Amino acid sequence: MYCLTRKEKERMVILITGESGIGKSTLLKRLLGLDAFKNATGFITEEVLLGGSRKQFRMKNVKIDSAEIIADKFGTESKLKVGGYNVYPKNISNVLINVDVGNILFVDEIGRIQNHCLEFRTFILKSISSAKLCIATITMDTDLNMVNSIKSNTEYLLIQITKSNRSWLHYVIEHLKKIAPQIDDMKPDNKFIFNKEISEAILEEDASLAEVINTINHRLFYLR
Repeated sequence: MYCLTRKEKERMVILITGESGIGKSTLLKRLLGLDAFKNATGFITEEVLLGGSRKQFRMKNVKIDSAEIIADKFGTESKLKVGGYNVYPKNISNVLINVDVGNILFVDEIGRIQNHCLEFRTFILKSISSAKLCIATITMDTDLNMVNSIKSNTEYLLIQITKSNRSWLHYVIEHLKKIAPQIDDMKPDNKFIFNKEISEAILEEDASLAEVINTINHRLFYLR
């Protein structure tokens, strides 16, 4: 079991999970479009469609205009395969080489394809411990040791997106936008919280999110 270090307890990790196509990557892309996150680093995994069907998965650095194909249904044959896709660990490593871990880190995604790359697994465990605010999408698969270890960490906030609760995403984005510029100046006694106005707006949209709000408001997620 992966154990928290003292340093890990001094920053915030938000894990976004849900079924494929539910909107995990869309949330991160929307955040990247906000001025508050203009200095975020990390990577996004994009689907490449052909005739309306997935053909490839492409991994892209959010700070530079470069991307690598990390899985391809009809590409060069690979010994590593996931769901009919040829997987290319070397290409995953090529992207990670140029990712600088800053105060705000975006990770999309921690999944089955990426799990085949040793450098990726090493990067994830190290970077989650380094960023002050890490927002990561993570697969719902339950048979991957690293994924299970990360998701079971009670110091991390795990949010599952479903078709019935996607409408609250813009409220979360609004809140994250407000606190992102303050991260460098946060003191140990500042908590990462939703204020009353935002909480009530979320609950008005979807009462099932009360548990999420309470988790954020009452756990001590300290940032230095």
